[in-house]
Amino acid sequence: MWPEPPIAACSRRTSVSPRKAGSSTTERRGMRVPASGTSARTRLAAVAAGAVALTMVVAGCGGGAPAPQGPNPWNQLAAAYPSLAGSDGLVVPSMKPDTSPAGTLYQTAYGRAALRFGGRKLPTVSSDRLLETLDQTARIEPIWSAFQLCMAVGDESGDLLDRAQQRMAVDVRARAVESIRTRDGEAGYSAQVLGCSGTQVLEPHRADVQGIVADADVTPYQRYLAARALGAAGIEVHVDSRTLPSLPDEVTCSDPTAASHWMAIHQLRRMADPEFYHPDRLVDCAVEVAGQLNAQSALAAVVVADRKPGHLQKLSTPVLDPLEQAIDADGMLIPPPPGGLRSTFSYAAALHDGGAEIPRALTAAVQDQINTADAPEDASRDALFAGLCAVDSRLRCPDRVLESGRRWVADADFADLDVNLYTWTEALKLARVLDITPRSQPSAADAAAFTAAYSSDLEQIPGLVDELITAASAAGMEALVDALRPLSDPQRSFREGLEGESLTAAAWAYTAATTLGIDTDGWLDDLAARLERFAINDQTRFPFSETPQPAPADSAASIAAATLISASTT
Repeated sequence: MWPEPPIAACSRRTSVSPRKAGSSTTERRGMRVPASGTSARTRLAAVAAGAVALTMVVAGCGGGAPAPQGPNPWNQLAAAYPSLAGSDGLVVPSMKPDTSPAGTLYQTAYGRAALRFGGRKLPTVSSDRLLETLDQTARIEPIWSAFQLCMAVGDESGDLLDRAQQRMAVDVRARAVESIRTRDGEAGYSAQVLGCSGTQVLEPHRADVQGIVADADVTPYQRYLAARALGAAGIEVHVDSRTLPSLPDEVTCSDPTAASHWMAIHQLRRMADPEFYHPDRLVDCAVEVAGQLNAQSALAAVVVADRKPGHLQKLSTPVLDPLEQAIDADGMLIPPPPGGLRSTFSYAAALHDGGAEIPRALTAAVQDQINTADAPEDASRDALFAGLCAVDSRLRCPDRVLESGRRWVADADFADLDVNLYTWTEALKLARVLDITPRSQPSAADAAAFTAAYSSDLEQIPGLVDELITAASAAGMEALVDALRPLSDPQRSFREGLEGESLTAAAWAYTAATTLGIDTDGWLDDLAARLERFAINDQTRFPFSETPQPAPADSAASIAAATLISASTT
């Protein structure tokens, strides 16, 4: 699949540093892609980037009630949200990862620790890949970086730390000893660094580390890390509950700092009193907003679950599975990219039309985008907000956003095909959910000129002709459907798509076939077996990838799979 065209705007991205977690920046990118200066292939390709949902369902392949013999695929698609959510909680077109060094080290460290605490079997992590993440930023914060290396490996890592010290040109252990002595803000990290260097390295500093654990003026998280370092070295840990704050009544688990703080207090209280066990607030919160959790928040939830089967089971599918799926061949976990409003709209609209409940965590992420959208007014972005508010009744759009968005859709000139076709098809879908009648449509002459100019490009992009036929038919644009019909071979596209070329192309081909009145009897036979090679999760099937494994989870491909499964059971 192509990357999503630029409309992932106003995404609030959480910093990868847990000490800065909760801070955010607001980024805006251009909303419209003008035709001038853009190649025809680029304009045509843009349409294929993830907006399959509405046209498929409109064609009659996803809106009916599923037969009782199998699970509702739209509910399964909704349950897969955590595996399709980006770093900002919005849906990502493709989970092809961001490979920045700092983000990779952070995600790998906390993600592997979460999986380890959750009892998952982990592949050995590549030391060379870990060391490659130690860029200039790592040299500025050597203790923090070394702590993450230790977490990623999960056991004594003296040799790795020796190599890390050489790469960063810093005596990390000497700095850690000083940090412990002065009980600074990294004292707990420092205790962990000495601990993973070996018990013989930590032992001489036992008293100082015990002092950190006992000091009420040290943050609970740093005290917890120090206590864990002692325990891992077989050194007795004593925690006085009178020096601990009470467990907060609420926790914002999507904030890694808040989640780790709550976890640390809970675990310290368990050390003081083994009968103390009240993990539900954090565990339930993590399940509720799983798509907005980063790896550090996930670890906090898994730690308080404390290997109790009931609580671990709650976290298994929404929290641990996405982390496990993100492990690459070198044992590294790569942070997900930020999501996009376009792919979020497609996903939410598909769930709405399929009769599934939109995940509350996604609603919260979108509402945050609406509430923090920066000025000045951006009409195309507002149109997506308006569309999302139309399909998700829990969302609240300000009147100015609704008016701006509806005006943008109402003013769209659908007779003009020499534009970014993604914008064109998206506006059609928005018009449908907003109940706005398009003010224009291509004439027969317009459609003929378009297909004559771009036929070779259209035919080179898998499924694109079929997607356009489905979209145009749903909007009553029969002249365009007639012009595109000679370029379409749905049966071949369907077969080649399921053979591995493109799962979304297969779904587009099926919907185009039903639109054109082509007999599809037998097309969906053995569908479950044919979809297996695209399924990311062996147990839940959803999410799906665009091409056979190994490939990243893809939201449009997951919608395509739900569309086909729904059609096969109705």
